[in-house]
Amino acid sequence: MKISMIIPCKWDHVKYLEEALDNVLMGSRIPDEVFVFVTPVADNQKEILAKIFDKYEKQFSFFKIFQDSRPYEYAEAKNMMTMNCTGDIVICHDADDIQHIDRVKLIHIFFDNNDIVHLNHSFIYYDEEWETWEHYDRWESQELYDSMIKKTGPEGHFGAYGHPFCRRTMDGSMAFRREVFEKVQWATTRPKGMDKQFCFDLLREFNKSLLVDIPLYKWRKQH
Repeated sequence: MKISMIIPCKWDHVKYLEEALDNVLMGSRIPDEVFVFVTPVADNQKEILAKIFDKYEKQFSFFKIFQDSRPYEYAEAKNMMTMNCTGDIVICHDADDIQHIDRVKLIHIFFDNNDIVHLNHSFIYYDEEWETWEHYDRWESQELYDSMIKKTGPEGHFGAYGHPFCRRTMDGSMAFRREVFEKVQWATTRPKGMDKQFCFDLLREFNKSLLVDIPLYKWRKQH
């Protein structure tokens, strides 16, 4: 199973980008391709990105940095990167956050062993210590669908994806099968909640989602 990772990055978060990429390289399973989209980028900032590209190009099997001078919304950036992905699974990651060493490997295992097209997991805050787990809660697609779609109407409950079950659901850094992108993309008309909407749309369209309360992500709360 080939795995792609997409990393949208505001220019203000470029200062965290190398930490995030080093963290991905430390993982027990490294993605087969990594895409970064940095925006907005001024002419005098391009040299910084060129140095980052030179540093990581040979460390990943495939590594590409998109950049643009205009300020893209994350929805546009994620759609652009996903269109270029060739992996079976696409994993979302933010440039200012870091992941658990086994995150990619465990996502691979969940997709291998479950009939799903979409996976969300939980998170901890950046200054918290990684937790260990022997048992964890999980919510299957039909349970998610019945609670979050049927009970709230065809548009879904737009508060926060997964929160009726798992308070710390990481909706923005989900994973999904690349094939679903032919039917569902990030909505550029709703930039503030586009990740939640994307998760709802995947659940509504395919009803093959899974939510696991395993903290595989450290979130730097500053957006």
